[in-house]
Amino acid sequence: RVRSSAASDVYKEEEKTDEVKELTYGISSNSCTVKVKDTNKRFSANPDLLKKNKLIEPYISICKHDENGAPVVPSDSEFEPLGKFYSDSWEMDSDSAFITCKAYDILYGLQDILVDIPYEKNSEGKYAAPENVSVYDVIERIVRFSNEYKQSREIYGMNIECELDEELKNLNVPVVLYDNTKSVWDTLQAVANFAQCYIYANREGKLVATCDIPLSLIHISEPTRPISI
Repeated sequence: RVRSSAASDVYKEEEKTDEVKELTYGISSNSCTVKVKDTNKRFSANPDLLKKNKLIEPYISICKHDENGAPVVPSDSEFEPLGKFYSDSWEMDSDSAFITCKAYDILYGLQDILVDIPYEKNSEGKYAAPENVSVYDVIERIVRFSNEYKQSREIYGMNIECELDEELKNLNVPVVLYDNTKSVWDTLQAVANFAQCYIYANREGKLVATCDIPLSLIHISEPTRPISI
């Protein structure tokens, strides 16, 4: 976290809108661009700070002034988090005293992870992809696999934590076929489209899957062929 005058500019892009008709079901990722002053060459003299996957936690607060008009530095409790992001690139112009970091939330890296979830033993004693599991369970399985993959390769730092809508337990995916040629991102996109839900990262950096209305009120016709996710 960089506070006070060291932060020259913070730009955060979120996939949000107040118009429901503009929303589309699926997964989205937020980004953040932070421009900070390279005071005493804090960044340029420390290459370790300029690596990928460094945790970036921008905060925002309202600037207050005392009775004499002087700015008052807010306390920690007065700062609101804008989210958790992971550095992707660092840029610094030779004639500039500032350095710019482009960062993405924890879901962005899922585009580079291929789904490879082991088959399970079914009631017939055969190994196959899980069948008739809820959307809730499918997302949990995918996230669990993603965390194991990330841990083995140290991708985007922390494990992904979930906050899943309980309604997702009321809808089963007819057949789940894990395609190891498809990314985790594309897999979650297919799940969200099927369940008519939204998947995104909240301000605490957790994966959230939520529905607009109870799934019991949504009529989803059976697919003409097994759904492949």
